[in-house]
Amino acid sequence: MEDKYNIRDRLPALVAGVSTGFLIALLGIVVGVLQFRTMQQDDVVETTEVLILIQKNLEHSFRELNSIALLLAQTIDEDGNVVNFEEVSESLIDKYPTINMMEVIVDNVVTRVYPSAPYEGIIGYNFESNQVILKELTNAFDKGSLYLSGPFMLV
Repeated sequence: MEDKYNIRDRLPALVAGVSTGFLIALLGIVVGVLQFRTMQQDDVVETTEVLILIQKNLEHSFRELNSIALLLAQTIDEDGNVVNFEEVSESLIDKYPTINMMEVIVDNVVTRVYPSAPYEGIIGYNFESNQVILKELTNAFDKGSLYLSGPFMLV
């Protein structure tokens, strides 16, 4: 009588079963790795899109700031006197909602602000009393171009 559980007779089926299980496991690993890589690529694409949007926003902001600087330059006449400061400042603040105040600085001292309320407290503020702000102000004058810094608490 022959043993129906003889390993030799069942070896091909056993090898086929183990091989099939191994291939299914391997396929699962490959699918998992591919899904992970796809998620990473999606993250890279999303991050790149966000960075491009940030770059466009910054470029737009710098163009606006340059326009603002040119308009503010019109408030200084040939003799260096400030003219139409309030009108130009009001117009700029109305047009650019991210700006909340404008100031005139003469010899490192704030001489005018717009709107006056609630900023009248900084009129007379001497930037030489704050070395951090004075350094930034000096950098702006030394560069001779549009220079951004701050925000700073003055009062």
